[in-house]
Amino acid sequence: MKSTEILEKLKLAAAHQLIVRVEREEIEDGWFDGYVARMGDQFFALAVIDEYVHVNGFACLRYEDVTNLTLPTPNEHFLVKALSMRGEYPPVCPSIDLTSALPLVQTANDKTQLITVHAEIAEPETCWVGRLRSYSEERIVLDLVTPAAEWDVDPYTIETDHVTRVDFGGEYENALMLVAGERPRKLGA
Repeated sequence: MKSTEILEKLKLAAAHQLIVRVEREEIEDGWFDGYVARMGDQFFALAVIDEYVHVNGFACLRYEDVTNLTLPTPNEHFLVKALSMRGEYPPVCPSIDLTSALPLVQTANDKTQLITVHAEIAEPETCWVGRLRSYSEERIVLDLVTPAAEWDVDPYTIETDHVTRVDFGGEYENALMLVAGERPRKLGA
């Protein structure tokens, strides 16, 4: 699918609160179903609908990685009705800056307790969950929460131009934060 066609479909979906199916075949198998909640220069925010038909946070994806877009998604009527009956339609996305990776990470970090950062081309099947510690134009540094919900003492650095996706507000991040608690004042250097 051509990038101009994808962009036009995303704009249409955002304007009319339609559910889309987004595929990124070069990066991962499968797809995301969700609402296009916000659009920026390099990224768009998708309110993700999980397999249990709940809105499960937001995935901010780069336009350039989208290989296919289905509009409307299969079973859209059912999904909209179920989400409406649960009070989850339409989802409300916090104000985040989708201009590029650095402002996206900064604003998502300001609006939620934990963010998940993916650099799927540089490091496939790897993501980092945590809080922004510091940044420059070239890199971000995160204080990480481990899969065991413990704050890691060593921060992790990610090149900003490697960031392909940023997630926040999902049940996984919320569960980790619930168990890990607030970030300790003293972590590694």
